[in-house]
Amino acid sequence: MKMQLIAIVTLAKFITLAKEKEKKKKAEKLAAAEGMLDEILGDDKKGWVNVYRLLKAVQDYQLYTATDCSSFSAWLRKYAKRCHVSTQTLWRYQKCGRYFEELEKAAKKKGKQLDIDPAKLSSSGMALIARLARNDPQKGARLAKDLVDGRLPQSQLSQMWRAQ
Repeated sequence: MKMQLIAIVTLAKFITLAKEKEKKKKAEKLAAAEGMLDEILGDDKKGWVNVYRLLKAVQDYQLYTATDCSSFSAWLRKYAKRCHVSTQTLWRYQKCGRYFEELEKAAKKKGKQLDIDPAKLSSSGMALIARLARNDPQKGARLAKDLVDGRLPQSQLSQMWRAQ
C-alpha cells in the first residue's frame, strides 16, 4: 500500500514536471512568434501572409496556453492591444490566409497548382475576393490571378462587392 502511494506521488510529480517543461517550451516558441509578428507588422504592408502563418502556428500548436489566456481569441486581443494593432486587422489576415489555403487545396484537388504569389495581394483585396467568390474557389482563384496580373483593379473588386 505504501509503495503504491509512493509510486502515485512520484508519477504525479513526473507529470507536473513534464507539463511545466511543455509550457516553458510553448512560452519560448510563443515569444519567438510574437517577436517575428512585431517585426512584420512594424514594416511590411503586405506581410499578411507571414502574419497568418505565425498566427496559425500559435493557434494550431496552442502556444497561447503558455500565457494566462484561455483561448486563441483572448491571446489575439491581448497581443493586438500590446502591439497597437487592431484585432480586426489580425482576424482579417487570419481569414485571408485561410481562404488562400482553400484556393490552393481546391486547385490541388483538380491536379493543378495555384500560380499566385499571395504576397502580391493586399489583405483588403484578398478579403474582397473571399466575399465575392464565397464557396466558389475557381472564381476566387480567377479573381486573385486577375488582381495580381493587373487585369482587375482593386477598385473594380470593391464595385463588384457593392453591386451584390
